[in-house]
Amino acid sequence: MSYSKILVAVEELPLAEKVFERAIELSKIFNAEIGIIHVINIPTSIGTMDAAILPQEALDFSKKTGENLLKTLIDKYAGDKKIEQFMPVGSPVSEVASTVKEFGNDLLIVGTHARSGFSKFFLGSIEEQLVSNVECEVLVIK
Repeated sequence: MSYSKILVAVEELPLAEKVFERAIELSKIFNAEIGIIHVINIPTSIGTMDAAILPQEALDFSKKTGENLLKTLIDKYAGDKKIEQFMPVGSPVSEVASTVKEFGNDLLIVGTHARSGFSKFFLGSIEEQLVSNVECEVLVIK
């Protein structure tokens, strides 16, 4: 087993740190290229009119938060390793699957919050959907 390109999908701290750190370790073991993706997932409705948040403001805020997340992870864990960054806007499953095709990785690393019961039933499992929708191996970090 060997990997030449690894893509790591991150959501939020602190899970993102654990997932990205593991991806960096594996990229060093296999001397693999590495990419990181954070999908900006904007819900179709943002609060109420009383919230006074416009969709563009929410998008700008989410992009800035995503940029800060990627910068924090890369600065803390990448060292001199070159990291290709992706930050698409859309559905996490479709955007990650699309990026897997674009980047051409042979391993996808994702984290899981390990939901169970009703929350898994209603929210579904993004990790499970990714395993079914990408054409590479998937490592899920709990």
